[in-house]
Amino acid sequence: MTICIAAKFKDGVLCVSDSAVSVGHNRLTKPDIKGWYRHGSFIMFSGTLYYAQEILHREEPGLRDAVLAVKKEHKDDEEDDSAELLEVKDGEIFYHESTGAVMKAGDYGAIGHGSSMGLALLDLIYTPGRSEKWLRGHLDNIIRIIEKYDVTVFRPSRFEVIRAQD
Repeated sequence: MTICIAAKFKDGVLCVSDSAVSVGHNRLTKPDIKGWYRHGSFIMFSGTLYYAQEILHREEPGLRDAVLAVKKEHKDDEEDDSAELLEVKDGEIFYHESTGAVMKAGDYGAIGHGSSMGLALLDLIYTPGRSEKWLRGHLDNIIRIIEKYDVTVFRPSRFEVIRAQD
């Protein structure tokens, strides 16, 4: 149950997620964004919560190394648990799959169940160099629209601002 988006604006990167988290057969409202700071990066997640938390608590400094270490530990698990990650590091946005694959995004990226719709809506409205206020309003509307058509996405939206380094 997730949509996570990271998009560049003139002073940094604005991150947003919905607030739904599945725990067992319950849908709970997360009080903050689906993300954390780790070794100088801000990382958002979708997928299995415990799998993402295991990556967070790894000692490996590189995110890819942490993802691969957790994958190796769970290689014999019967359940197909995994997580997608969206990393903001040094003003750039990167996709990470639980396989260890990494891909740089452009000016914006999205992960989670609602990501296809989120990327399509961003393609329609995104303009580089706009203000945080402008982008925040549009991202909140994108999550509102996705929630309308995707029952796994649930508001309110949660935001985190990562300022450009001087």
